[in-house]
This record gives sequence, structure tokens and C-alpha cells, in this order.
Amino acid sequence: MRHAKIKPLEIFLFTPGEADGCSAAHKVLVAHLKTVAIHVSTVCSTLQGQEVNIILCDRTQIRKLNRQFRQEDRATDVLSFPLTEPVAGEVWISPGMVKKNAREFGEVFEKELVRVLVHGLLHLGGMDHDRSFRDGDEQTEEMFSLQERVLRDVFSAGA
Repeated sequence: MRHAKIKPLEIFLFTPGEADGCSAAHKVLVAHLKTVAIHVSTVCSTLQGQEVNIILCDRTQIRKLNRQFRQEDRATDVLSFPLTEPVAGEVWISPGMVKKNAREFGEVFEKELVRVLVHGLLHLGGMDHDRSFRDGDEQTEEMFSLQERVLRDVFSAGA
């Protein structure tokens, strides 16, 4: 991928607490933020030069947000909230849920954490998958295809 002509998005990471694996997640994300920003900006031009806040939170907080904004009374791994300039949006991540899902999917925590970060950023870039993951919807397939492409690029860049 060529990155010379793009202005990558700027990612700011907030870790308000130590609960639910936030400290370990913070270390993982810091190690990958620059590479994620470059690769996401490459596949999602609407995020080029934008600012995004990443907030790590516990399961209780993300469940409250999910209930308030999506009317789903359950914890989830990631939520995205578009905002207006100068900040394009926020991505809230529950490391505890990411860890649970990583075990369930047979995935390494670090990779699953970066996957949900990329997923949240693609939502802020305008991508969506409101329909069922299994319905063959073109936008759903495109979003997940880009997500996995970015994930591969991020981890191959770190190798």
C-alpha cells in the first residue's frame, strides 16, 4: 500500500480506569495506533486528517451506552459514535468483552482488540452492517473485507 500522499487520522487513546483489562489493552493499542491510523486512512478516505478518540471502558459502562444509544441491554465489545469537527468521533472499547470474544473465537487478544478498533473506525468512516451478518449484503461484505484487510496489513507491518 502507498501511504505517502495521505494525511492519516489522528487517534487519541483514553484509559479512564484499570478495570476489565484496560491497562493491558492500552499497551497493545499504543503499539499499533500509528499503523492502524495509516492503514484505515488508506481504505477510508473520509477519515484522512480527522481526529478520533478511543475510550477503553468496562463491561458495565459499555452496556449502559449500548442500552442508551442502541436500545440493547447487553454488553458489547465496541461502539462508535460520530461527532462533529474537530473530532470525527469516539470509539468505545470494552477490553473485557474483547477478551471474552477472543477466547470464544479462538483468537489472540491482541489481534481481536485491533480488529474491534478497526471495526469501530470503519463505522466512523461511514461503513455499516445494520443487516444480518449472514444476509449477503454488499456493504456488510465490503466492511468486513476491508476490516480484515487492514488487520492483515497492520500485523504484517509489525512483523
